[in-house]
Amino acid sequence: MTRRVLAAAALAAVLAVAGCQAPIAGAADRGSTPTDRPGNTDRQPANITVVDGALAVDPGLVFARVQTVAGTDVPPPERVRAFDNESDYGNASLGGGGLSPFQEAVGLRTGPAPSGDGLQLQFAGQTSALGTVAVYTGPNTTTDDARLVVAHELVHYIQFQQGRSTQLSQQVDTSTTDGSYVVRSLVEGPAVYTTDTYLRRYTDNGTRNSPTYRAIEATLPAGHVGRYGNSQYIEGFEYVTSRVDDPANLSRVYRSPPTTSEQVIHNRTPDEAPPVALDVSITPAEGWQEVGTDRLGEAFVRTTLAVGVQQARADRAAAGWGNDRLTVYRAPGRENAGYAWSFAWDDAGEAAEFERALRDYLDARGERQDGRWALGDGLTARVIEGSDRSTVLVLGTEPFVAGTDASATAG
Repeated sequence: MTRRVLAAAALAAVLAVAGCQAPIAGAADRGSTPTDRPGNTDRQPANITVVDGALAVDPGLVFARVQTVAGTDVPPPERVRAFDNESDYGNASLGGGGLSPFQEAVGLRTGPAPSGDGLQLQFAGQTSALGTVAVYTGPNTTTDDARLVVAHELVHYIQFQQGRSTQLSQQVDTSTTDGSYVVRSLVEGPAVYTTDTYLRRYTDNGTRNSPTYRAIEATLPAGHVGRYGNSQYIEGFEYVTSRVDDPANLSRVYRSPPTTSEQVIHNRTPDEAPPVALDVSITPAEGWQEVGTDRLGEAFVRTTLAVGVQQARADRAAAGWGNDRLTVYRAPGRENAGYAWSFAWDDAGEAAEFERALRDYLDARGERQDGRWALGDGLTARVIEGSDRSTVLVLGTEPFVAGTDASATAG
């Protein structure tokens, strides 16, 4: 069976646009394209105009049925924009955007999947908070594909009409990478869950939305930034399926959402697994000043470690995450920033397991000498054990790394 995989949209756009992309590996037989089952809806098809192109399905019928499944009653969008030209759609990359300087420093990868996989964009969609719905269907897109992507984007349209992104942003700290991951997971996970339920109820061909995201894990290499984005769909879907038994009950997830990626990954509430205190104080090298901080979260730790160790081991090493803080430093006349990434762990055993994986990750990336790693391009790394439950990874030029220290504080 031909694999279909979807990539996540940029985190920075989480409150303004929701979207999905579905490349396929190769162009093998796409299978049958049966029509929707007749009936099974208590609503009349909505009047939705298709502009810019054509669709193989009626978005008005899909919208009516998605609303039935979701138990919602919002006005339909006036139109759906349909594109059959990838460049006109203008959103065809698979995690192909540029990396931030810190993402480059920790070795994350970007760009398309290896050409040997024959990956190409098959279908995609995006929905804005202003109500604009756009879908792209490539030359090999089947009716099943079109139905899936239209339904998924119309779920996003309903979410925006209900103010779900705003509701989440009022309860989750979206100023952090970790918080943005949570919000994205609770936008995309419910959309996948609702789309799956719609397809199960109204079609008989076995097409589902959720399996496609597992396929992307086999398509992109470990440590690829696209896998981090894609995991928001996977973890978000699994979180909501463990919390509700019907899309009509999703409001309970939004009323009391998780606030960290750890809670999403392990199906915990904020009360069950709050971040622990970070008992680390950083003393930067002379002349370097703190210019910003961030919390990256367990999901980001998983992705980073997988640059140098097997994904399964990276997941285990990150599972004891209790908290983290990335501190960024700059110095006059220095082009590149310096970084101190501090971690707090649930217990001393979890800290030790992480530190072993961290050192192996660094060994895979560079040469170890005198307790430091030369990672290339003038980048040096050092691991400091702040306490038996805390760790610090220092990254930057040799003078910054050599002159930066960390110590445990009371707590």
